[in-house]
Amino acid sequence: MTPIWLRILPYILAVVAVLGGLYAAYDWAYDRGYEAAKTKYEGQLKKLETQMEVDRATAEARYNDAVAQNAAQEKRWSARIEEVRNEYAVAQDVTKKQLARATADNRRVRSELGELRNTLSAYASGAAATGDPGTTDRDRAVALGVLLDEAVGVADEAVSVATEATAAAETAGDAVRALQRAWPSH
Repeated sequence: MTPIWLRILPYILAVVAVLGGLYAAYDWAYDRGYEAAKTKYEGQLKKLETQMEVDRATAEARYNDAVAQNAAQEKRWSARIEEVRNEYAVAQDVTKKQLARATADNRRVRSELGELRNTLSAYASGAAATGDPGTTDRDRAVALGVLLDEAVGVADEAVSVATEATAAAETAGDAVRALQRAWPSH
């Protein structure tokens, strides 16, 4: 009797052969399908890669343009801010000079008014009177008239100084309003 393993051996070899053939057929079909798919989709893949590179370059260009525009806008704003600061500084200097001149004029006018008040008081009280009373009264009246004319002139000058100070204040106010309008609000 032949051993059992010799009787089953042809069947085992047949099964191994069939399985080997199936594996070879699968491998061949897989390779062939892979190559076909690779050939089919490789062109599409290259197109997608090319489009991706174009999109990346376009995005970078847009980004660089936006950065350049922002830098230019910032430069314009900085220049405008510096220009307004300079205008404000000039207006402030003019206002300071006008204020100093008005203050000096005010002090001078107050000093002159004090002197006139003292002189007027002296003449009105007759402290400077000597000699004939009629002549003294007439001299005093003339002197008081001259003092009154000077007082009116000083008052007119004070009104003029006050008008200049008001104009200077309006100019300073205009400068501040211009600064507020020009100040960027973002």
